[in-house]
Amino acid sequence: MKKILMLIGIILLLIVPCSSPIISAGSKTLYPTDDTYVNINAPNTNYGEIDYMLIRTDYWGGQIDGLVKFDVSSIPIGSTIVSAKLNLYYYGWAGSNPNDREIKLYTMIHDWDEDNITWNTCGRDNPYYIYTTVPSSFSWMTWDVTSNVQDFVDGTKANYGWKVGDHQGWLWGDVPQTKFRTKEYGNYIPYLEIDYAQLTVNSPPLGDIWRKGETNNITWDSEDAGNYVKIESYKSGSYYYTIASSTSNDGSYSWTIPSSLSTSSSYKIKITSTSYSTVYDESEYFSIQEPIRYITVTSPSSGTTWYKGETETITWSSLNAGSNVKIQYKIGSYYYTIASSTSNDGSYSWTIPSSLSTSSSYKIKISSTSYSNVEDESDYFSIDERYITVNSPYSGSKWYEGGTYSITWSPKNAGSSVKIELYKSSLRVSTITSSTSNDGSYSWTIPSSLTSSSYYKIRITSTSFSNVYDDSSSFSIDIRYITVNSPSGGGTCYKGETKTINWNSDNAGSNVKIELYKNGKYHSTITSSTSNDGSYSWTIPTSISSSSSYKIKITSASNSNVYDYSNSYLTIKETWLQKWQWAIAITVLITIILIAIGIRTRAKNKGEKRVFEKEKKEIKDIIQKATSKKKIEHQKIKEKKKRKIVTDYNWHSIKISECPRWLKEAVKKYKSKHHPKHESAIFNGRHFRYEVNFGDLKGKYVVKRRLRHKHWVDTPRKKT
Repeated sequence: MKKILMLIGIILLLIVPCSSPIISAGSKTLYPTDDTYVNINAPNTNYGEIDYMLIRTDYWGGQIDGLVKFDVSSIPIGSTIVSAKLNLYYYGWAGSNPNDREIKLYTMIHDWDEDNITWNTCGRDNPYYIYTTVPSSFSWMTWDVTSNVQDFVDGTKANYGWKVGDHQGWLWGDVPQTKFRTKEYGNYIPYLEIDYAQLTVNSPPLGDIWRKGETNNITWDSEDAGNYVKIESYKSGSYYYTIASSTSNDGSYSWTIPSSLSTSSSYKIKITSTSYSTVYDESEYFSIQEPIRYITVTSPSSGTTWYKGETETITWSSLNAGSNVKIQYKIGSYYYTIASSTSNDGSYSWTIPSSLSTSSSYKIKISSTSYSNVEDESDYFSIDERYITVNSPYSGSKWYEGGTYSITWSPKNAGSSVKIELYKSSLRVSTITSSTSNDGSYSWTIPSSLTSSSYYKIRITSTSFSNVYDDSSSFSIDIRYITVNSPSGGGTCYKGETKTINWNSDNAGSNVKIELYKNGKYHSTITSSTSNDGSYSWTIPTSISSSSSYKIKITSASNSNVYDYSNSYLTIKETWLQKWQWAIAITVLITIILIAIGIRTRAKNKGEKRVFEKEKKEIKDIIQKATSKKKIEHQKIKEKKKRKIVTDYNWHSIKISECPRWLKEAVKKYKSKHHPKHESAIFNGRHFRYEVNFGDLKGKYVVKRRLRHKHWVDTPRKKT
């Protein structure tokens, strides 16, 4: 319950205006974890959920004291508390007006919480107090608790909060009672406003040795310690020398140690805020000694590898070693001069001669030209070489557009990635890859945009070292292609007809695959493999459906990326005889039946029953022979179409000429009634649903259709 009320109070403080101050940088405003009061007349009663704090003198009516506690753990340990003020909002009184009475604060010496504290469990408080007087009107009352909070942060006293009491006597009339708001009220919540500062000297550290003439950085951390600090040196615990009377509080100060200072190991640095004299810190003891002379080679270091032809930086540090140095390299027991005299600035650029042998036994020696005994040698380092060698394509290789080939190479010390480029003679054609792993192999699909030539080269360059590259020998890039010549599209073929498919090709392999596509989708395979001789005779199956959206695709059997389609759509349809075969068959059948009837009548009239039966059998045989073959073929086609219709529920575009008469009439009426423009409308037929897309009213419209429902296809129509 206590935590919920605290949360509500904090939210209200954020959204409801009140007279509490805005937190500034370097300050913290804390709100109570616990606030309540205890009553001597109700010694076992807890008032933790009451939204006010009641204070009453102990002279008449019994003593009532307030309690308040804050968590100050967010203040960094070691901070100097510049200011800490406790604020309670005085909002009412009872009995006599408490104006000008002293309300005192006492630090508690026992822990407590607002949900359990009573008069009997409250315990004693510290006898030392801080007080402020009650104002004449309702407002915030403030107590300066800087020293208390400093003790809490330093840990010299436990933080159990404060007791708030009116412990003055009262001689007559109603006993004054003072009321303050608590966090349970949700507004005018008590708060503790703390301004604090921190300053910690980091350098020089304990035991550090600084030398005369050297420049060293005095460093420190600070928080809200003002804009400027004073820096002093102390020796053997006493003030010795002012380094800077005022410098920016930016955490660092460069100090060149005067040569006049005496040597000692008992120096300290003291840094003090110029804004708050109580905010300061001292370093640990460090030493100031006489200067030394030295040279230390810092690069190359042990295990370093440098490469022939590259420029590397030799670096060193020095102190009091003169203005110039001599630089040599050593291999075995011999020294060779790199520079007989160069500025002692700590750096020298050396281009490693390509004539040097590869070895891991090199050293660099740097000597002062002013002091012969001031010198240093590096640790052993290596000198090696870098290279790339292109292995493939090799001289005379022949590669083809659209094909995928492996570019291979052998690298040494060439970095983790390489760039691969294509050159033609001496001109760069394109970048194959700007960066790929330097693993010795790259798979390249040759673009079809390249022209045929035998003067191509591959260049491979290290992305880390631009001077490390290699060119392949010259190789050829040629093209592969297939071009379908016939049928070229736009023509008409008939089922059962034999057509010749013709094509041209180059470098497309010894065999090809020929396929039939319909509406841009694969329909069937004409032949999975036939000789790539440019011609194939195809007998068009009679079972194929009629359509004007067929195309021929020819693909290399050895390279699926090499293929071609016929130029435009091919129409395949039935011949006149195939289209009217059932009408002819029915006509023949009717003729035979009429002949049979005539024969039967004649036989009956003549009484030649035996002749009639024989002729009847002959007629049946004729009918069977005439119709059985066509009937079976028609049934198969019908079942195949039925199966296709049953399973095909997609939209299909159809020509306006293929639309039924009722649809044309319906569209005509719809246009005259609704005047649609760039709209669509749905029309439902017995078996199909039609979607008509209208363009401009003066133009044509587009029709698509799809099957309405499976049930209507499978169920035969009733005869009428």
